[in-house]
Amino acid sequence: MPNVGTYRGITIYYQEDRDRYRMWYTDNKGQKKPVYGKTKKQVEENYDQVQEELRKGLYLAKMPDTLLKLMYQFLKDQEEDGELKDNSLNRKYDSAAIIEKYIKCSKKPIKNITADDLNDDLKKLPKMKKFIQSKDREEYRFSQSYLNQIYSLIREVFHYAVIKEKIIKEKDPFEIEGKVKKPKSKKDTKVVKPFTREECIKFLEVLNKSEHKYADILKVQLFSGLRIGETLDLTSENIDLEQNKIYVETTVTKNRFNKTVSRKNHKDP
Repeated sequence: MPNVGTYRGITIYYQEDRDRYRMWYTDNKGQKKPVYGKTKKQVEENYDQVQEELRKGLYLAKMPDTLLKLMYQFLKDQEEDGELKDNSLNRKYDSAAIIEKYIKCSKKPIKNITADDLNDDLKKLPKMKKFIQSKDREEYRFSQSYLNQIYSLIREVFHYAVIKEKIIKEKDPFEIEGKVKKPKSKKDTKVVKPFTREECIKFLEVLNKSEHKYADILKVQLFSGLRIGETLDLTSENIDLEQNKIYVETTVTKNRFNKTVSRKNHKDP
């Protein structure tokens, strides 16, 4: 992480994987925390603002332990601990954005949120329309897997609040099975069917006759079953022609800032 200078005696770094500049400060509880910015100047301005709020004693006072605040704190902890792969973390941040927008009780102090509050907000999600994909296609509703992710993240945040002693265990509505109801999607579930042997043969015949620029990539996937990210990150060093083996060591993915990165793959070769 390159050092790009100092400000008020504190070093500023450029963090390539986040495409952000960063510096550290100590809050009024003695904990070290980062300040980020798209530019070095923005980091300096954000740092000055935080320091002014700390001097006035407002920084913590204006941030109650809402579900929303604890949710982003929980995700930040998971990101810093490296507990999740980028794509999993991205999905959680996507879910967090939906919760922030549509779950009204997420703005309330978590200790005041009841199962009824959560159920009232969650049951509205299946009726909502996420976005319009194009003028010629109907509005897209939340899939069941998406609703499951939203439900699971809220449940994780309540468990996190218990661990952080923000609420007692008895105040966690998810402690009683079924008290907070998982929303049911109104979107039809698509049945995914794999190619039959005959379809694979026909597909291969088309690829062999084609000059399509992705023909080789599709052939590798067809014969190996690799995911697209794993296929795109292969190099000549991953191929052992003598033993007819492909060593899948990395995969192409996107981090939460939508930047394409290469990450270690934990699969066995």
